[in-house]
Amino acid sequence: MSRLAISVRSLAVAFLLTGLAVQAAPAAAEAPLPPSRFSQTLQAAGLKHTRPKPEMWKVEAQGSNFTPQVLILQSEKFCYFLVPLFKVPENASASFYQHVLKLNGDLPQVKFCLTDQNTLYAAYEVPLRLLDKGEFLACTQALAILADKNYPELKAKARYVGEGGVPESDFGKDF
Repeated sequence: MSRLAISVRSLAVAFLLTGLAVQAAPAAAEAPLPPSRFSQTLQAAGLKHTRPKPEMWKVEAQGSNFTPQVLILQSEKFCYFLVPLFKVPENASASFYQHVLKLNGDLPQVKFCLTDQNTLYAAYEVPLRLLDKGEFLACTQALAILADKNYPELKAKARYVGEGGVPESDFGKDF
C-alpha cells in the first residue's frame, strides 16, 4: 500500500469517527502495528492504560461528559475498540433504541451495541493487517471523543440515572 493510501486511510478514520475536519499531512508508510507493541505505543502517546487480560488493554481517556474508558481487544485478525457507556435500564424508552439505531446508520464504521448484561458500548473494529501506529492511536482517541459527545443524549433517552461508564468490578466481563 502506498504512503498516500495509508495517510488517507488514517485521516479518513479520524474524520469519520470524530466528524472533525482533518488536514492532510505527509506521512511515511508504516508497517502494521503488532499487538505486542500496543502497550508501548499507548505509553509513548501519554495514554494511561492497564492490561486486565493478555488480549485486552484499558485506556482512560478525558471527556467533558464522563470519563470514557476505551477497551481494546485483540483477536487473531482484528483489533476491537469499545467504550462502555452505561447499563441500559430495563425501562428504557423506545425512543432510546430508535436513537441508537439511527446513530448506527448515521455514523460510518462506529456502532453502538448492547451486551447480554445490557451494557451499551460504542464499538469500532479494524483488521490487524491494516492497523498502523497512527490509526491505532486515532481510533483510541476518536472513539473516546465520539462516546463522550453522544453520552448525554443517550443517557437522557435511556432514562439512565447514575455515573457514566461501567463499575470497575464489571468492566470487561462482557468479553
